[in-house]
Amino acid sequence: MKAIKDKVLAVAKAAVLNGLAHETAGNFSMCKRETGAVVITPSALPRDTCCADDMCVVDLDGKVVAGCHQPSTETPMHTAIYREIPSVGAVVHTHSPYATAFAVAGKEIGPFAIEILKLNGRIPVVPYAIPGSADLAEKAVQYLKEYPVVLLQNHGLLATGKDLDQALLRAVVAEDLAKMGILASSLGGPQLLTEKQLEEIRSFKKSLQDKPSDEIVV
Repeated sequence: MKAIKDKVLAVAKAAVLNGLAHETAGNFSMCKRETGAVVITPSALPRDTCCADDMCVVDLDGKVVAGCHQPSTETPMHTAIYREIPSVGAVVHTHSPYATAFAVAGKEIGPFAIEILKLNGRIPVVPYAIPGSADLAEKAVQYLKEYPVVLLQNHGLLATGKDLDQALLRAVVAEDLAKMGILASSLGGPQLLTEKQLEEIRSFKKSLQDKPSDEIVV
């Protein structure tokens, strides 16, 4: 369990360094599927002052099983994702500025750059619900069953992955896409790729790399 705590803390700190979160904003978790234990960042503790022992351990129902701090208030959302989507091994929730700007505007991140192929073609907006509520967890899960990254309306970004490295990378890619979209808006707006164009790129890249579409290097 120590290795998982170390990894969760390292990714939380990396998110801060990458400008995806600051101080206590955002939350990060990893699920040990063999036991159903979830390691998640604590509530209201700045990442730069945390140590691995500050990470919290909960079960898949959100019950605290280890740790001396309160787990993130978004724990119900994390555990709902793990219960409902077995392929997810890690969750990253950030308030990164460009992606959150899209979330605040209630606008999805569409296919205006080929990197969107890493995220199944679009980043949709999950309708608003109270942060930390069961309602938000339920809504987020429904979207995450199809898309690995979603925007939470008026809130932030939620990225999933088979592990924390993949989840964090997806959050970084999403933030870069959001920045591209906002910058392109100052030039008259981004030009969207058509579904036909996206499919042609998927097929071409897959023929070269022989990889699943969500792992294609673009």
